[in-house]
Amino acid sequence: MKRLVLAAALAAAVLLLSSCSTGELPKGMDKNAVCERAIAVVDAVCRGDYTVIPDDLPDGQTPEARMDAIQARLAALGGFSEYRLIQAVGSKSSDGAPSAVVILNCAFENGASTFTLSFDTGYRLTGIYLK
Repeated sequence: MKRLVLAAALAAAVLLLSSCSTGELPKGMDKNAVCERAIAVVDAVCRGDYTVIPDDLPDGQTPEARMDAIQARLAALGGFSEYRLIQAVGSKSSDGAPSAVVILNCAFENGASTFTLSFDTGYRLTGIYLK
């Protein structure tokens, strides 16, 4: 059953990637690549694999506090169901460096939630927020 749900989620993600909307991403960044990277991070986090999140994110949180907050939110939401919308837009980091922000609206067993992920031009995760 778990494999069936994972396969369905992956199929939905592939479909959404084709419609992943975008503004002006930084020069050299590919819309599909940054959306694929974001999906990989969210998939891993939803499976309980927090190793995809760097410890040194510039959000002022300790890795433990960040993980606890995400775990608590995901526990309340229940199991992942599908991606409803994925958007990628260009942005600038707090130090003015070009970056991409990917917004993933996700459905879960007990509701919906939105992941907002930031990536530098090397596709390194520089921020994660779950609302």
